[in-house]
Amino acid sequence: MNKNWQRTQWMIPALLLLAGALFFGGAARAKAAESAGYDPKRDPAADLKAAIPEAKASGRRILLEVGGEWCSWCHVLHKLVTMDKEIGDRLHEGFVVVKVNWSPENENTRFLSAYPPIQGYPHLFVLDGNGTYLWSQNTGELESKGGGYDRAKVLAFLKKWSPQPK
Repeated sequence: MNKNWQRTQWMIPALLLLAGALFFGGAARAKAAESAGYDPKRDPAADLKAAIPEAKASGRRILLEVGGEWCSWCHVLHKLVTMDKEIGDRLHEGFVVVKVNWSPENENTRFLSAYPPIQGYPHLFVLDGNGTYLWSQNTGELESKGGGYDRAKVLAFLKKWSPQPK
């Protein structure tokens, strides 16, 4: 048998395996990018408690992002943060993000009662590294006139509330 044919027979299954991994890996990444990541079963008080040491150690603030998988604007915000490198980088450089579910299944009333009333979803609360409330942000104010979120407004919000370098 020809050596080239033997090499080709070995490469075909390997290439099929690689193609499948790329296809299904890409599908998994796409599925993850679709999800805004709100889990009604999570305990936001425990998540906040876990975020405080991380925020303190890294010199970041905490951003509570309140919303739900049902919320189309939550998905729009998630897509902006995951697809726009500058916004995603600035968010994660300045904040430890804690997602807080609000849905008919779990409104997290007890946890959210410690903060000002929410006008719409998603809603952002800025906390310092110790978990002390600093600011309540209605994300409707960050929207663009043409639909979606205004990139410049989101970047300005992140810049304003990110901790200042020491």
